[in-house]
Amino acid sequence: MKNKILTVLCVLFGLMMLNAGLNKFFNYMPMPEMSEEMMQVMGALVAIKWIFPLVAIIEIIGGILIAIPKTRALG
Repeated sequence: MKNKILTVLCVLFGLMMLNAGLNKFFNYMPMPEMSEEMMQVMGALVAIKWIFPLVAIIEIIGGILIAIPKTRALG
């Protein structure tokens, strides 16, 4: 029973990471309102063009690895 619960939780966590990574490419979830300081931080991150695609790819790969039981430790 414990093994099944752990598997379900890991699959859900992997799907959440996959969703977050895909959202960085397709922007299908709206962003919440941000404060002025947070807007400055986001502006700095957007200025570095390769940061968001790198984070998105790592989230997608990590989510897939966590969802698969044999590769969970690597993810």
